[in-house]
Amino acid sequence: MFKIAFVLFGLMVLGCVYSYYHPQDPYYNRYLPAEIEVSQILAYGSEFRLLEGCGAVIYELSPAMAKKLNDKGASMLKTGMQPRGISDFRFAYGDWRPTPVASVFFSRFIQDDEGYTPMMCADLGGWEEKVRNIAAKAGGVYTFDDHSLLLLEPEEKLAVFLYEK
Repeated sequence: MFKIAFVLFGLMVLGCVYSYYHPQDPYYNRYLPAEIEVSQILAYGSEFRLLEGCGAVIYELSPAMAKKLNDKGASMLKTGMQPRGISDFRFAYGDWRPTPVASVFFSRFIQDDEGYTPMMCADLGGWEEKVRNIAAKAGGVYTFDDHSLLLLEPEEKLAVFLYEK
């Protein structure tokens, strides 16, 4: 009996270690439309409570994706792109818009002096200022759905996904 408990405990520890060091394995990539090519996850963070949660993921855009965005801009991106891991049509993204991010979305997802935003709960260890800067300047594109914002910045080769629920 002790051996079985020991083996089960060991498997649980291995699973926890694996999930800690491999966060980009399909879980976080499922929020991006298949058309958005990324090379890796640079930072991520989240906070979950009983029935709600919020967080952010910062991806490095692939060089080919950054070039396409620089060359063609938002015209290469379709309205209604579906996240690759979510088939529910309610989560399709809307129209792509040029940055800077509109103030209503900036205060809801990135920085609000009076509220708790997904950027604040993610605790991204130094990435917050960079995300605020790229969201506030021209040169990128963003889209949103009812619970998230997706920001692409080709010059910096970054994609930022912010969510609340």
